[in-house]
Amino acid sequence: MTVDEALALVEQVLGQGVLSEIQIIIFRGAWNGWSYEKIANGAQYNAGYVKDAGAKLWRLLTEGFGEEVTKQNFRRVLERQQTIGDRGLGGKKTMPTQAEMPQWDWGGAIDVSRFYGRTAELELLNQQIVERQCRVVALIGMSGIGKTALAAKFIQALADAPHPLTPS
Repeated sequence: MTVDEALALVEQVLGQGVLSEIQIIIFRGAWNGWSYEKIANGAQYNAGYVKDAGAKLWRLLTEGFGEEVTKQNFRRVLERQQTIGDRGLGGKKTMPTQAEMPQWDWGGAIDVSRFYGRTAELELLNQQIVERQCRVVALIGMSGIGKTALAAKFIQALADAPHPLTPS
């Protein structure tokens, strides 16, 4: 994906003319891996102004794409979004609207940021749910062995996958 293709994708999702001139400059500079200071020097802007405009750009992209977009991950997000668009109906390159994108609310979920092991169990869940497309799976066991944590970790891994619920 080129920077021009990425900008076209952003305009397709956000609408034409939504990005300001400075945001396009920041987008192009960040695409090349430049720091805000280098972008500012090249465009003859104040570095603080460029950094603030960059923060607004990433917030705008986060809202448009329905997932967190930062200066560090925006290329991966756009490439993943392009892949999703390429899989559109009838081979047409179409981007899903924000309403069509899956929305995840982790507000009531347990914290699984420190989840270790259980790779065999996670793989079994993936095999049953994703590959075999089982509609019902029961996690059974004694109290306190981590059934809820296992389920939460699996669902979060599914949500982070490039195209959830399809076999790879």
